[in-house]
Amino acid sequence: MSRLSQPDWSTEMSWIQKLYDTYEQCAGAEQFVNNPLQPIGHTTQQAHIEIVIDGQGNFLRATVLTKANQTTLVPCTEESGGRSGKKPVNHPLCDKLQYIAGDFKKYGGEVTSGFASRPYKPYRNYLGS
Repeated sequence: MSRLSQPDWSTEMSWIQKLYDTYEQCAGAEQFVNNPLQPIGHTTQQAHIEIVIDGQGNFLRATVLTKANQTTLVPCTEESGGRSGKKPVNHPLCDKLQYIAGDFKKYGGEVTSGFASRPYKPYRNYLGS
């Protein structure tokens, strides 16, 4: 029985390194000053409220954001970054209020897409309940 040879990672790593180098060079380019490149694994959303909690999850404060400060960088997965359809994949750390507030409709909110009957459902997996 012959042993499998180890893959030659040098060629695979070179394209990844080149991709990284290109990203780093473009990140500071003048053409991206007003619309900067996002870090890998992130997307933007329009946030209307900023909520700050401490390390134990206790509420510290909430601030209404001005229109100029509403574009917020949030982590995403490959699936959640391009989500659409009846059951969109949620972002791992934060998301739109209509997706995470179980009582959103009770207080007059309208769920505009996905999980309309139970908007909080995808987050139960993260919370373990």
